[in-house]
Order: sequence, then structure tokens, then C-alpha cells
Amino acid sequence: MIFAIENSTWNNIGDAFYQQSIVEVFRRTFPNDQIVTFDGPADRAFRHGKWMRNTLDARAWVQADHFVFSGPIMSNTFLARYGNLIRSICAQGKSYSLISVHGGAVGPTLANIRRFLTEHPPAAIHTRDTDTFEKLKDLVPHQLSGICFAFFVKLMENIPDLQPRSPYVCCSFYSKLEPGFDIVGDMQGGIEALSFKQRPTSKLPWRFGRHLQFRKDYPEVQNGFDIVRPVHDAHKFPHITFAKPRTYITYNPKAFLSIYKNTSATISDRVHAGVVTLSFGKPALIDKLDGRSKLFDNPVVSEKDGMLVADQSEIDRLYATHTAWLKNVPL
Repeated sequence: MIFAIENSTWNNIGDAFYQQSIVEVFRRTFPNDQIVTFDGPADRAFRHGKWMRNTLDARAWVQADHFVFSGPIMSNTFLARYGNLIRSICAQGKSYSLISVHGGAVGPTLANIRRFLTEHPPAAIHTRDTDTFEKLKDLVPHQLSGICFAFFVKLMENIPDLQPRSPYVCCSFYSKLEPGFDIVGDMQGGIEALSFKQRPTSKLPWRFGRHLQFRKDYPEVQNGFDIVRPVHDAHKFPHITFAKPRTYITYNPKAFLSIYKNTSATISDRVHAGVVTLSFGKPALIDKLDGRSKLFDNPVVSEKDGMLVADQSEIDRLYATHTAWLKNVPL
């Protein structure tokens, strides 16, 4: 078979983390089949308003037997972005599945999505949080309430090991000013606890206030740990992208993952910065923003001394559960 897996629409590099991980899991689960990737909807990635009318949507040209859609797509834009493609897939007698999906659809929007999925049923539905599972349950026989596939990035091959000059902590914020934080621990024993200090305030809305970040002083070292600041999405204004010292940015997902693989801890408001850090067995302090943070509510994650930690044996167990479930998808 040819499996075509959506691997595009990188609003930020965090989307690549779970999409690349899905590709890797399918490659391992179906070693005798061909795994290819294809684009997601262009307006998920580029968001250029009326100019999207000139976009060529080549997704329907992809030749495959089974298509995989993923991520936080189950929202009020789902039918507009995926409806015609799914209709085409079903009309050709091919199949598709929804893997590691999340969505905030409610009310009439949710009812329309459920009606559409009933009329054009996927072969399988896997949700990365229980709230989404409850919204989509009982639509098809093959469903699983699981964890985000980004928790499996530690299994990806060829992620570099690093030898930094000293241990470091990642700090990445995109929705607010970077808060102060306390790191308890040392370079020998590792991180013992993490906590936020008083949050900074600004009279300006974040949309405007971020333009002034470059004028603030940000620490480069705390308690012996270097502070590395991953930036998940390049902004057209370099004074925003590179506002803070020790900024790290790349378009290479595996190089980016190496930064989280080798960190001592991560402090962030980005869910996938936290998930991949936990996957690599490191603690994370996450400022939870919205419903996407529900993906931390699972058996893998627990809280200890103010920070999130992950049970590596539980990740391994759920990986086995997820792959066994995938092997039984009625294709």
C-alpha cells in the first residue's frame, strides 16, 4: 500500500514535530509499505487572506491508497479545508484516517462535522485528548483516545546529540512577554524544581508590545544554566525573531529537536515544546493557554515540584498500544 501522510502547514516548527513523528511511526508500523507525504491546506500555513484564491491545491493529485490527516484540524474550518478532498478520496474508493487530531468545534459546527464524517467515514479516528474523543466518539468502529504522536519523537532516527559548553534550559514564549522564572538544581544533579516569578505586564497589547522586546534585558545564565531561546516561527520583522539573546531558530525539524533532546528542562507556553521535551525524558514548566494544553492530561504526564515530567515506560507502553491499533485499521 501507499500511505500518504499530511506533513506540511508548519505554522511553526512545532507542527513538524508531531507530523514527522507520525511519519516515523507509520514507517515502523508498516515497513513493507510505501510512506509518502503530502501538503496540508495552504491557508493553514500561510494565511494570506484573499490572496489564497490564487493558490494551486495539488493535494487531490497525490496518488495513494490511504491518506492520513492530523493535528488541531477539527474546528470550524475543517469542512472548508478538508471536505472536498475527503469527498474525492471516498469517491475513488480509497480510505483516510484522522490521527492525533484535536479540535474545539462545538454546537452546530460540531454537528456538521459529525454529519460529514458519518456520510464520508474515516477508516480510523485517533484523538490526542479525551475532550476531542468525546466529541467524535461512536462515529466509526475503529477509534482510540490516545496521546499526541509528538510524545513519540524520541524514537525518530538521526536526531543529533549535542555537546554544549555547559548545561542549558530552553525558554520559548510566543504569546506574552517572557516571564521571570526560578531554576532549582545544579549542573551535577540536574533540575529539581521550576517555577514562575511575577509575570511582567505591559500597557500595550501583545501584538504591539512584542516590537519592543529587543529593548529589554533578558538573562543569559541562571543558577549555572545557560538560557537558550528557541523561536518556533520566523517573523517578517527580524527585531521580533531575534529580540532576545541566545535565540535559536532553524527550518530543520531534526536539528530543532536536538535542542530539546539535549536541554536540561524547558520553560514555555508552547505545547509542543513541552511535549517533545517530556518525550526526551526532561522536565518542563508550561504556561497553559487554551484547549490544546489538554494533551498533557494523560497517563504519561504527572506534576512534580511545579513542573511536568513524563513516565518513559508509559510512553513505551502507549507506543506499543498505538502501533498495535494502527495495524488493525480496516484499510
